[in-house]
Amino acid sequence: SSEKGKNYLTPLLILSSIYLLNLLVLLLRNTKVIEWDGWLISPFIFFFTSLILGFKNFRDWCESDNEVPLYEAGLWIYTGFALISTASIAFAFATGNDPLIEAFEDAITYSHLLMGFGFVLYLLINFLGLIKQGLGIHRVLFKPLHFQLYGIRLVVLIAIVTVLSTQNYFPFYQTMAGIQNTIGDYYNLNNEKPVAEAFYKNAITYEFQNHKSNYALASLAMEQGNRVAAGVFFKEALRKNPSAYAYAGLSRKLLEEDAFFEALFTLRDGLKRFPKSGELQTNLAFLYEKSKMPDSVQHYLSLAVLNCKNRSIAENNLISFQKQELIKTEKTPKTTILSANELAICKIKNQFIEDKFDLKLRPDSALGVNEFAYLYNHFTRKGIKTKNEIIEKLLIKQGNENYTEDLLFAQAFSNYYNGKKIDAMKAIINLASDSTKKFNFYNRTAGIWFLQEGIYGSAMSYLKKSGDNSTKLLENKAYQAHLQTLVEAQADIVLKAKPTTTQSWKEVLGFAPFNAHVVHGAVEFFNQQKQDREAYQILFDALEMNPTSAEIRKKYVLQCLQMGLKDYATEALEKLSPADYQAFKPTYQATIALIEKQNAGFQ
Repeated sequence: SSEKGKNYLTPLLILSSIYLLNLLVLLLRNTKVIEWDGWLISPFIFFFTSLILGFKNFRDWCESDNEVPLYEAGLWIYTGFALISTASIAFAFATGNDPLIEAFEDAITYSHLLMGFGFVLYLLINFLGLIKQGLGIHRVLFKPLHFQLYGIRLVVLIAIVTVLSTQNYFPFYQTMAGIQNTIGDYYNLNNEKPVAEAFYKNAITYEFQNHKSNYALASLAMEQGNRVAAGVFFKEALRKNPSAYAYAGLSRKLLEEDAFFEALFTLRDGLKRFPKSGELQTNLAFLYEKSKMPDSVQHYLSLAVLNCKNRSIAENNLISFQKQELIKTEKTPKTTILSANELAICKIKNQFIEDKFDLKLRPDSALGVNEFAYLYNHFTRKGIKTKNEIIEKLLIKQGNENYTEDLLFAQAFSNYYNGKKIDAMKAIINLASDSTKKFNFYNRTAGIWFLQEGIYGSAMSYLKKSGDNSTKLLENKAYQAHLQTLVEAQADIVLKAKPTTTQSWKEVLGFAPFNAHVVHGAVEFFNQQKQDREAYQILFDALEMNPTSAEIRKKYVLQCLQMGLKDYATEALEKLSPADYQAFKPTYQATIALIEKQNAGFQ
């Protein structure tokens, strides 16, 4: 920005030098004069920047030159050339036409460097005095005092031709190669393979190292069964602008010729150049599988899961390989670690297999890594019937301290799905409050379990603590109503057994200890059996985990009154909502009156 009386020649020259120096290094690097791996501004950033900023200068030029009216012709000329240039560059990238991309890079670099330098000279020749006086020159940019811009452009055009001549007009030949590739793509797309092949070969005569032509010819040769030609073209494709696909193609060709080690080394070279290529990692895993090296297969398939664009395919490859490894060992006695891996794979694929718990522990009951992996994978599955008392023994044995937290979770998981939900819920809450490494995991598990029990408030609280984004969906009132339907369905399922004994009611409560319908039935039964303490404990446990249930709280109040625990009843009554309190008040007062009357009659 100009400021009258302040010379801005120095900042102008500094900024111009940075701009031109970047372009000069780009030119020298592209022409292989220097090797440069440092950061440079891409020529295409210069292109898009000048495309946008150039509109204002073009408008000023049109307004200063009445021969080209802006709105009648100038705007459409500029926009048309902008669209054609942008579309052409985008098309070159979309089709992987590397000689055409490089030709565009050279065109941008040469024109920006030489025209940029010429324009700086144009400013200094015509407006040096104004610059030193701090006067803005943007209004008179196209009204030069000494030397016309046309002259600068003519000199620059001659300079561009001169530079091209020093390069033997290589960018021109790259452009021709790009055009031939584009025509070849057209015929290839229309399944006219011989014609396409001819144009790709024409492209090679203009630029023999270009990747596009060589890779296309190699692919056509593979389709025709010409392995020798395919190998030659794949190698040429890797010469200048290698790609992961060319490495994969060459490796495939070598493998078909039974050149196993050459194929292996080709893929390894490719991974050195493209270390994040999931496709190359998958292919390398395939070769290692042929050479019976399962550890290497596992390693590269695992890397492919992290790097493949289509992650689900890579995961399926990994799981399939692991499954095959397990199948191979079915006829041999299963080791502990083999059984652990089999259970882990079934958990990943959400499959259930029968697994008779058969863990051989050492006399001191100290767990090794293999034993722990098997025990953990066995007990953290749904549908198992194995009693988990063994975990309690392991928890108190010295040497298992590193596994304590995971063992407690395995025990809680087993309890939850085997009719000991109160113990499970208490355990997962303790883990969620004590753990630091798996804080989110335990909170999310607690939230899911509370949700399965229909305890909406607690579920939302723990899910939010875990950072689970699904809470936004769960806030929908329609879902809350649906949750109540699930609670009723749970009661119908567990009460189908029609419990009539103490043991049968305890089993039902093990699977639905927080369900108001089930709790109500259980309390009525135990009161009839004169087991009021048992009934009280059922209500206390249910209310501890489901404090927002008005039905359970009301039943708890009545149980406390029946047992003479009036202070407990009053405390619980105060936690009812105003609406629930008003609805429950007549029942509460009638119960107190009945108890007082009974007490009076007894006296």
